[in-house]
Amino acid sequence: MQTTETKTHPFCDYHTVCELVSKKTKIYNLQTIFKYGKYEGLSIEEVILVDYKYIIWRMLHIEKFYVFDSVAEQIKARLPKAVFPFSKVVTEQDYDQRRHEILDSENNRNEYSAADAEADFRFAFGLDSDWAGDESDYMDCNGY
Repeated sequence: MQTTETKTHPFCDYHTVCELVSKKTKIYNLQTIFKYGKYEGLSIEEVILVDYKYIIWRMLHIEKFYVFDSVAEQIKARLPKAVFPFSKVVTEQDYDQRRHEILDSENNRNEYSAADAEADFRFAFGLDSDWAGDESDYMDCNGY
């Protein structure tokens, strides 16, 4: 009895997804409507039905043309042997997770107040909380 092994493909890596999120690069999904070009006015899903090779061509030739895994799955459903650049495929789960991580990081950075900075300074120099003097009193002759 022969078993078939499912191959996993190397989708966009962690750093690429983070970069796409931070640069707010558009990732195309099945409902994305082309605003120009050969299939202007059609969704990616409609284009896959008539000319899936066009989507693959765009992935190969347009630097910032990334698609979600649902697009890749749709193409593979139409033609299981289709070969295309999996490095231009982003899983929606990874994208959402990285987006939340980056947003949380930005929110935490924005909430760092002057009081937090002062508390960190006091902790770093071993100052007690009642001290009200000049921080320069705690600097050594090298200015540290």
